[in-house]
Amino acid sequence: DGVYDGSEPVVLDLEAAGTVYYTFDATVPTVSSMLWAGPTEIPASCVIRAMAVERNALPSRTLTLNYYIGENFSLPVLSLVSDDKVAFYGMYTPGWKGLEWSGSISLHDENGRIFSAPCGIGMHGDTSLVLPKKNLSIRFRGCYGLDELDCDIFGGGVTSFTSLVVRAGQDQSATIIRNELCENLALSASNHIIGLRNLYCVMFLDGNYSGIYALSEKPNEQHYANLAGVSRNSVVTVDTEVPRTNDLYLDVFDFCEKNDMSDPENFAHIQTLLDIDSLIDWVFIEGFCANRDLTYGNLRFCRSWEDDGRWRFMFYDLDATFSEATANHAILLHRNNVQCVQVSYLFNDLWRNPDFQDRFLSRAAELLRGPLSNESVLAEIDRLAELIDPEVARDQARLGRNYSSWKANVESLKDFIIRNDWVRHNIATVCRELHLSSDVRAYYFGDLE
Repeated sequence: DGVYDGSEPVVLDLEAAGTVYYTFDATVPTVSSMLWAGPTEIPASCVIRAMAVERNALPSRTLTLNYYIGENFSLPVLSLVSDDKVAFYGMYTPGWKGLEWSGSISLHDENGRIFSAPCGIGMHGDTSLVLPKKNLSIRFRGCYGLDELDCDIFGGGVTSFTSLVVRAGQDQSATIIRNELCENLALSASNHIIGLRNLYCVMFLDGNYSGIYALSEKPNEQHYANLAGVSRNSVVTVDTEVPRTNDLYLDVFDFCEKNDMSDPENFAHIQTLLDIDSLIDWVFIEGFCANRDLTYGNLRFCRSWEDDGRWRFMFYDLDATFSEATANHAILLHRNNVQCVQVSYLFNDLWRNPDFQDRFLSRAAELLRGPLSNESVLAEIDRLAELIDPEVARDQARLGRNYSSWKANVESLKDFIIRNDWVRHNIATVCRELHLSSDVRAYYFGDLE
């Protein structure tokens, strides 16, 4: 199976012990399905599913083959096929979370099949579940036939996966790229926060075109275990708001609130429990991206007892970014803000320490000079827009929109960075929120202004 230009006939033949039954409509075959009679030409894009039945034996597992004929896609093609369509669409159409149904996932590019595997499919996210294109969660389990997918999907780094996310996001009718833009900027800027790699695809759901999606890593225990080289069982994750009875709250948040963090001994102690560089990078990069959706559901902490046991920050869910200039930094640096209030209090407690102040401001200046410069952000916007451009018209038509609207949204995103002179705007906001003197501002950021 795979991607074909349609210039020559595509002929399929299936062989197996016993009798082969098949379908052309992505449904699971039964002994009432069509009987395979020999080589067959495939005239158009479709999903073929087949099984072999022998006398006195269990039927084979279902074989799923995806064919894309003359589609001329510029992106890899992702296929999700459900085993029980009534059950699957009963979950998918209303966007019900907490359910998972068996199916298969396949990824192809112009060079052939990248992977194909049985999996479980569920819903992912919250707001996106009411949108036309919905986020999906992919799980690999032994009960489906594969405990773990072993494939270098994203090019280097982690190559074994127990789960993935198929992500359309909330930006699907605007630029399409906001979340992936911010994730990529964070990955290029920091190895202290736990970011997510992604791959843009064209997706087919049960053989039907579904538009542009991003296949992404999932921010869970297994993801951190793979990155840190530890066992999954050793990893603990905690979502905000952190319960007051949790070790993270008692050891880190409560300790910083009740103790003078300007004291070098207290500051040294907290660094044995919390990766300070992870906190600094997460706070600054979230503020830099002007994330308006920094609520209790968009932050996860993680640690493992098999490495240094320190808590680190996971970076994800960046759809509501780079749209309101006033949203940057104030959410996290302003102690009285109701959003992400625990981290805001933690940051302000640590801000009493001169070493922490120097580390934060030095790191902010370093990021703004390099991976988060205006030029770097604009270059990544251009790269992502160019990557998906050939597929946008068809994707947006499915949503009742058009290519020119998408292009205008991308230009508006670029204009946001240019018009606000985003580096200088971030400097001004940080200095205002932290009440820095003009001398301190000049010391750390003078060369950037």
